[in-house]
Amino acid sequence: MKTADMTPEDHITEAKSYAGQCDQQAAQTHALIAIAQYLELLVRPEYVDIDHTPALDWPGADL
Repeated sequence: MKTADMTPEDHITEAKSYAGQCDQQAAQTHALIAIAQYLELLVRPEYVDIDHTPALDWPGADL
């Protein structure tokens, strides 16, 4: 799977896999990409309700 086609969840899975293989740089890279993708969702108007509450359904989204 190409990196551009990966979801944030895919990147987290990859990060865990690389961390288990002691490749910290690759693990951190995938984790940062996942964070960036989640943040991108937060700034999209269609994912925020009228009170500007994020309308996401992912672990840890209860901001």
